[in-house]
Amino acid sequence: YLLKKVHCVILLSENFRQQLISAGFLSSKLTVLYNFHVIGPQDFSQSKVNRQIELLFIGSISRRKGIIDLLEALKDINIPYNLNVLGDFSSSEIEYMCREMVQRNNLHVNFCGYLEGKLKETYLLNADVLVLASNAEGFPMVIPEAMAYGCSIISTYIAGIPEIVSYNFN
Repeated sequence: YLLKKVHCVILLSENFRQQLISAGFLSSKLTVLYNFHVIGPQDFSQSKVNRQIELLFIGSISRRKGIIDLLEALKDINIPYNLNVLGDFSSSEIEYMCREMVQRNNLHVNFCGYLEGKLKETYLLNADVLVLASNAEGFPMVIPEAMAYGCSIISTYIAGIPEIVSYNFN
């Protein structure tokens, strides 16, 4: 109701704009304003010689961000991997659930806490794959950020993500 009463709605992706138009919103009231992120040139001359796949999750550690789904999926992985999780737990309940799943299923997961700057860059440079398992997003800046560091992306197909990640459903 409120969205239909405003003069302009600023959105983070064209995909979401099209969804709202399909839902009956006037296109003239919907404007896309893409996020920006300044990422300097990276040196990839040192190849990643990991003997295991280095997975990376960056974000709030919550149900909405899909952490439980991701940990559940890792139970079926039968190749050597390590998952580094960068972010803070949204609640003590979700922290307990995550740590218990990791321990019970012998998952190779490190909860690193919230990191920024050079520490975060180190994880991005060492990662092979960024995993974004969110159930709800706008236009997550972590995806282009990870791409700038040479990470492959595994992501849910929601919101503005299909505008920057190619999917092959075959």
